[in-house]
Amino acid sequence: MHHIAIATNNLQAMFEFYSVLPGLELKQINRRKIEISDETSGTSQAPGNSQVDNQKHVPSQNQFQDQNFTSTIQKIDWDENLIRSVWFSFVNNPLLIMIEKENFKKGSHALVFALKELDLDSKTSNKILELEESRSEYSIYFSDPDGNKLGYSSFPTPLKKIGL
Repeated sequence: MHHIAIATNNLQAMFEFYSVLPGLELKQINRRKIEISDETSGTSQAPGNSQVDNQKHVPSQNQFQDQNFTSTIQKIDWDENLIRSVWFSFVNNPLLIMIEKENFKKGSHALVFALKELDLDSKTSNKILELEESRSEYSIYFSDPDGNKLGYSSFPTPLKKIGL
């Protein structure tokens, strides 16, 4: 599997939420291709075309201190007619999460990340516990701004045995 795509009608809120989830790294931001009318050739292309014109590769959160990462993401031009999608990857995993601008939400039933991939220091554990809405013996569940169900799983080790 290459990626999981989540559609949203609020790309900026979803970006801000996913960019601070433990274990996720921002990979790139994709902008829509927009051409300005060329009066000599008579060709034009309307804004909102889905072809990618500018893929902006951005530094991962782990490569910079939080202050630098925060200032980097604050510089993004959030004209949602220009940004098509944002891509994240999970630590030590090639699978991508693509959050794409659509007029309606259509997320998966649940997207659950493996806790074994994370360094569970107190800051990471506290962030996960802050997000918690429900849990099972092995998983902690929460929702993103669009209401999509997400979680972190410790399977096959019960959460109690890892201090969560």
